[in-house]
Amino acid sequence: MRFVCVSDTHTMHDRLPIPEGDVFIHAGDMTDVGSPILLTHGPPLGHGDDIPSYGKTERVGCADLLAAVERIKPKYHIFGHVHEGYGITKNEHTAFINASMCDAAYNPTNPAIVFDWTKAAVSR
Repeated sequence: MRFVCVSDTHTMHDRLPIPEGDVFIHAGDMTDVGSPILLTHGPPLGHGDDIPSYGKTERVGCADLLAAVERIKPKYHIFGHVHEGYGITKNEHTAFINASMCDAAYNPTNPAIVFDWTKAAVSR
């Protein structure tokens, strides 16, 4: 798998040579306001972090990560790890996307979540 990593393109990304790759990572400053997408493995507390526990639902996300997301206010926060939390939740500033494709038993049951940045819309 080939990763292509760039940063600090300052709205000139269309004029820069970008090599072919499997995964493209832009680490910030792709617009004048910085990177609008945050990628983490696990979820923040309260978003895509529900798991069943003894007949009730337990939230297992990270409170410190939630505080960081609320401070940075990315347009999208994409994560996984908690398979039962698949889907999209939103607050005033951020769409939280739990993109876990397998269920808790590791069955590939969930479709990829796709969105177009230019349309600023999120869909499944």
